[in-house]
Amino acid sequence: MSSIFVDPPPRTTDSERAAIDPINLVAKIESDPERSMPVRAEHWFPEDFDHRGHSEMNLRIALEAVKDAENWKMPVEANFPALADGERVLIFDMLIYYCGSPAEFVTESDGSVTVISAGYYNCIGA
Repeated sequence: MSSIFVDPPPRTTDSERAAIDPINLVAKIESDPERSMPVRAEHWFPEDFDHRGHSEMNLRIALEAVKDAENWKMPVEANFPALADGERVLIFDMLIYYCGSPAEFVTESDGSVTVISAGYYNCIGA
């Protein structure tokens, strides 16, 4: 039986979000030849950029780990062997920030976690 984790854990502070280590997200990027680790985009974000406690780099790592390989604006359906609660918070906040769509987290019978989200195009009505 699958369980759905729709919202991030309650009462997560900015300092708790800043301490999130996206180790499972990095592992997915490194294991997929169609994905690449993002580099800091100094011309897009100031050095001290912060979205709900997340650094620009962690947001970009989360986006790279879950996005459609061809077009980041498409709906999201990404499977991970495991995701820590902090990584779920990071993905949830990143999808709201970049796409405007919340995430659903489905724990599969084998223990893996599937992330599902409408994506940018669906949120803007394209």
